[in-house]
Amino acid sequence: LDQRRAHGSASFLMRRFDTDADGSISYEEFHTGIRELAEQHRVSSVLASRDSDHIDGACTANILSSLNLHSFSDESLRVAFNDVDEDGSGLLDTEEVFLILKRVCK
Repeated sequence: LDQRRAHGSASFLMRRFDTDADGSISYEEFHTGIRELAEQHRVSSVLASRDSDHIDGACTANILSSLNLHSFSDESLRVAFNDVDEDGSGLLDTEEVFLILKRVCK
């Protein structure tokens, strides 16, 4: 994943997960966002098996598949959140979300 795409994806995830539009993602927003992405990916995968043109962007589909989002427990999501919350604020900013993507897409 190149820098431009990673920044674009980080911005997308910030807009999607930051439901209160305060410019950061709380653990609750992160948890809800991951669960929603996992469900959407599950549905997209089922549809894609019937219609290969359904998934928008092979890169995104591959990332979601490799993450296995639906298998994360609440505890593992909390650990992952705390791991990337580099400043310990209890909130993720765009740079921290960007770092998640860089780690995942190595």
